Amino acid sequence: MFWNLVASKYEKYKLSHLALTVVLVVYSLLGAIVFCTFEAPNEIAEQKSAREAAITTSIYAKDRLAHDLQYFFKDKVNVTRLLQHDFKLTLEEYDKIMGFEVESEQAVAVAKKWTMWGGLYYAGTIYTTIGYGDLAAATTGGRVATMIYGFIGIPLVITVLNDWGTILFQSFQCIHIIFYIYFTACMTQPEGVPLKLALGLLLGFVLFGSGVFSLLENWTFFEGFYFFVISLTTIEGR
Repeated sequence: MFWNLVASKYEKYKLSHLALTVVLVVYSLLGAIVFCTFEAPNEIAEQKSAREAAITTSIYAKDRLAHDLQYFFKDKVNVTRLLQHDFKLTLEEYDKIMGFEVESEQAVAVAKKWTMWGGLYYAGTIYTTIGYGDLAAATTGGRVATMIYGFIGIPLVITVLNDWGTILFQSFQCIHIIFYIYFTACMTQPEGVPLKLALGLLLGFVLFGSGVFSLLENWTFFEGFYFFVISLTTIEGR
């Protein structure tokens, strides 16, 4: 009885459109969790390894510099001062000025990409087939999950886009009919949406999206336009 009521309401209020969107949202969240599970630990390990390598390089460079200075100026200055703590602090200050500070935890606090938001972003680039390339799976598990996720996600998104595209088209068609009748006082409904109106809506959508990206990312308008177009056409680009 309960499920019959749910089914009747589902058909009455056309909830299939909402249901598809909910499925896509849940699928996106699931994908983000899976990708972060595989990739986040690997990212942390890589950042730790990079920090250790940077510290090793920094220590070696400072020791090499101290010994080279001892050799070249052994007859002119008191070279023992080159091995003192004050000289080490001077080198560390130089590192900070040049942006090479690596011996503190804060100095290498690189922003992590594989957060929940990063996972959602990556999931979106897979099932929309955009593939910006700035975030990619590095582990075997993550790459296998990417392939499986794409096989399921791409058809799902095509279905959702087709469904919502139909709704948008019917909405624009209805609005066009209302305006047509209001401004022409003609009760005959026009056939379809004029090509000029469709192209105008598309151009307006592209320009609006370009402006939004330009403001949010502090880009030039052309950069926002380029990004929006390659996203809209699913062309891979950086």
